[in-house]
Amino acid sequence: MKLKFEQPYWAYSINQKKILTSEGLEEVSSFEQTFDLRQWQDRYLSVPEPLPQGFYLVESTYDGLTAQMLIQSTDLSAYVTESQTQTIVWVNSIKSGKPVVGAEVAVSAEEKTYKTDPDGIAAFDTIIKEEDNADDHELQYYHIKNNNEELILALNRYEIYRYIEHAQENYWRYFQTDRNLYKTDDLVQFWGFLKNRYDGTSPEKVTVEIAEGGYWGIPRASFLGYFLPFIEKPLISMNISADNGFFEGSFFLPKLSPGGYRISVKVDNEIINSHYINVENYVKPAYKMTVEKDKNAVFIGETVNFTITPAFFDGTPLPSLDVTYNVGGHPFDDIYETAKTGADGKLSIPFTVTTDDDKAQGERSIWLNANASLPESGMISGNEYVRVFINDIHAAFQSYSEKPGEINLKAALNEIVLDRLNNPEADEPDNYSDYIGDPVKYITIDGTIYYHYYEKIEDGEEYDYINKVVRKRYRYEEHKEKVNNFSFTTGEDGTATEAFTLEHPNRGWYTAELEWEDNSGRTMTRNVYLSNRIRIEIDEEKYDWYHL
Repeated sequence: MKLKFEQPYWAYSINQKKILTSEGLEEVSSFEQTFDLRQWQDRYLSVPEPLPQGFYLVESTYDGLTAQMLIQSTDLSAYVTESQTQTIVWVNSIKSGKPVVGAEVAVSAEEKTYKTDPDGIAAFDTIIKEEDNADDHELQYYHIKNNNEELILALNRYEIYRYIEHAQENYWRYFQTDRNLYKTDDLVQFWGFLKNRYDGTSPEKVTVEIAEGGYWGIPRASFLGYFLPFIEKPLISMNISADNGFFEGSFFLPKLSPGGYRISVKVDNEIINSHYINVENYVKPAYKMTVEKDKNAVFIGETVNFTITPAFFDGTPLPSLDVTYNVGGHPFDDIYETAKTGADGKLSIPFTVTTDDDKAQGERSIWLNANASLPESGMISGNEYVRVFINDIHAAFQSYSEKPGEINLKAALNEIVLDRLNNPEADEPDNYSDYIGDPVKYITIDGTIYYHYYEKIEDGEEYDYINKVVRKRYRYEEHKEKVNNFSFTTGEDGTATEAFTLEHPNRGWYTAELEWEDNSGRTMTRNVYLSNRIRIEIDEEKYDWYHL
């Protein structure tokens, strides 16, 4: 049992090498079993006859492979739960379905024995393991006895990481560095805040450490430390005083290798917060490149003007500089060119949005990406995007039910106006959806109602090894049936409503496939799910209500 539970379950090679010996054990059963592997699912070995109470080794072989399992045959069952302070063991009888009174519960980590009360419960103090205890990774288990019945519950199969309480959950915490990218020997400046969520106290001192990659508390991991020395100890560790929870400091990186590093904030040797930085031997680019646009949004067929401006960091322009750029986005035509900046150091790119896709609809976007044509000491690039509205009508649909068996579909059509997107008020925040205009009246929408359902088809049988019964296996095929065609037209307010009676209100679902034309003659389509939820109108003046 120790050999089986103390090795990692994922170590397949070790499992094959450390096969438990059956020498001295009495063979109680031997059988063969065939599996139907045409369908992917879990399979179970079925022991042909009941096993008397006791402990058994099950060994299965196939094509030179051996798998083993330790099982128990007992009428006892137990539920165990542990907290940091108390452990509760609840023992029941499978045969009677009642709690077991007076059962003895022994813990492998100590020599004491506890007895269950009239409710079948044994409660006792949780055993706290010392961090440097040499028995950290040894098998621990509960041994439960009641007369001639026994049950063993293993606590763990394998541990490699020391248990660390999630202390960070107990703190309000914040930590920030002056940036996220550093050179190998840069100065890292930081500040942070810590406050206990429960008692409102803050630590007087904190420890700030930096280690490569992840910093794990692994005891006695000398074999890992040989290959990964950063696991055993941090690269830098410093103690810092805190004032009402606030702390700040700095340190120089000790000529680190490029890569990712983790900064940990500790209180009493517990990690409270973590922050990650990157270290690279980067070179500052010789100049920067910005991209501007004269519009935030356009309709298909309209032109947007981009301006590419490469310049030194002090603002000095770069005339006659080769710039490579591309403009486009699905499903629009695109361009890829190289051009020189003018005498003012700017490059103007007019782009007219066009497409050959007659089925394109809705909102898309185009991007301009520009970069230096010649090799530079670092990546020099810039980009900008523009929203493209293929249609000039915005359509919104809502389905609801006011009485059982009936569905209402409501359409609301409005013009799309781009003035507010392209000329936002300076003192107002950007509103991404501020393009809805006046209602669009007298637009006819054609639609087709479809009924969807799944057909249950018998597809063989399978044996349920848990409940010892044969169950039929089924597969499900989706079907789609046309119900009827309809059309409705928007009124003066740009809305239209149509009601439908459901043939099968309690099974399957319905959709409406809609089609109409916008003001420019482009076809628009929409597939709408018809919900049969009953809408309840709330009189806000009559009832108190709250919005969470």
